[in-house]
Amino acid sequence: WKYAHGRLVCEKMIMNVLNDDPENYIDMLKQARMNDDVEVVHYAITGMVELSKEYESRLQKIEYRYAKEPENQQLISEYCDFLQEYLSQGLLEGQMELVQRNQYIKLLKKKLKFKEDLHTYVCLAENQMQMKEYEQVLKSLERMDKKWHRNEEYWILRIRYYVELKQGKELKETLEQIQQEHIYLSAKGKEAQKKCHLYHFLIAAV
Repeated sequence: WKYAHGRLVCEKMIMNVLNDDPENYIDMLKQARMNDDVEVVHYAITGMVELSKEYESRLQKIEYRYAKEPENQQLISEYCDFLQEYLSQGLLEGQMELVQRNQYIKLLKKKLKFKEDLHTYVCLAENQMQMKEYEQVLKSLERMDKKWHRNEEYWILRIRYYVELKQGKELKETLEQIQQEHIYLSAKGKEAQKKCHLYHFLIAAV
């Protein structure tokens, strides 16, 4: 009964993927691919294939529109939002992922030429870190520091940058600066700060 029930659940899940918003089910599909039941794995793979087709279709449509209107600000913003969503799903790998991440960086920079905003800089810096373009990340952080010095998103990214580069001295100075300047940190920011204090302790102990 357990396996029959599992199959029924997966069949329903696949129908949801096909008929509803597929991105709502990506985590379930990824988990289902690891299932012991061959039928369940089959349904999960089918769902992933359908999901990939859906994103590829949406990508082609927005690429076509962008080719016709490369200076359309609203379209550039829409394209950025789509690529952020697509890349976050983990469906792209290897060269295909690199191509889309490079395109995403170009579009984010283009968007910033029209109007500078914190969210776009955060997306740019995060993607540059994914691409290991650390010099570019630093430039993005410097710009964010000038315009949004007291915003926690800037500080969280700065912490991540020093952790990724294993720059213990700079990380320690940043954590001290946050305290000295009384930078407000939400629960998310405090958690990042706590992890970095532990990381710095481990680095210092080595």
